[in-house]
Amino acid sequence: MYTKSTPEAAAYPPPLDRLLGLGSLFTRQKWRDYLQMGLGPAHVPGLIRMACDQELNQADQDDPRVYAPLHAWRALGQLAAPEAAAPLAELLVQLPDDDFAHEELPQVLGMIGAAAVEPVAAVLANPENDERPRTSAARALEEIGKRHPALRDRCVAVLMRQLEAWPEQSEGLNGFLIDYLVELGAVEAAPLMQAAFDAGRADEMIRGDWEDVQVDLGLLEERLTPRRPSPWIARLQARRAPPRELSAGEKARKQRKGQKQAGKRHRRK
Repeated sequence: MYTKSTPEAAAYPPPLDRLLGLGSLFTRQKWRDYLQMGLGPAHVPGLIRMACDQELNQADQDDPRVYAPLHAWRALGQLAAPEAAAPLAELLVQLPDDDFAHEELPQVLGMIGAAAVEPVAAVLANPENDERPRTSAARALEEIGKRHPALRDRCVAVLMRQLEAWPEQSEGLNGFLIDYLVELGAVEAAPLMQAAFDAGRADEMIRGDWEDVQVDLGLLEERLTPRRPSPWIARLQARRAPPRELSAGEKARKQRKGQKQAGKRHRRK
């Protein structure tokens, strides 16, 4: 457990210092109420600093301090702190391999709401960013639109604007953009989605094919054609397929070949 005598504790005065020792507690359970720990609007600057603290984010996995940024960004979400939106959106870019960050920051940004729209839109639109931060930024827009219905149209517009670039983007990013638009019920994006699917530029492993999407959007009551197996499943089935039955001629040739090889081995002895 962390003590107040450490340099980190000195940098984070009470009640912020309590987050340094929580460790993995509550990480996989329902989020605790951080406001009950005495955290409030006055602590937002310190929480932002903790969430973005490189030393804490890069601490050893067995060190309880490594979880302090997680607790900090959760608290910022519960406070719906608008000033945290831009730093947390940028954190998606700075922590491309952090599973907790990419699982939770879209939720936190969704809790913050309107102030997060432009920062996450900027992360999504930047082609120099890795695909994972861009995908997480797109998911943050879905979260914002769901949690704040008044912002739904604004979030859909940003996602549609990004999907317009489907010819230059990966099938994966296009597939996730379509997925999040479907989650927001964006029937208005159907022509864009169809164009990406028709060109083979949308990953069907994410939301299914164009017929699946139409069903999910309420544009079709049910599929019109049987669902095609995905290429991945087709390859897996091919590997698991039983060996082809040999013809009588093939069996005879295999037998003669085995006899010749046996004769050669006998001669070597």
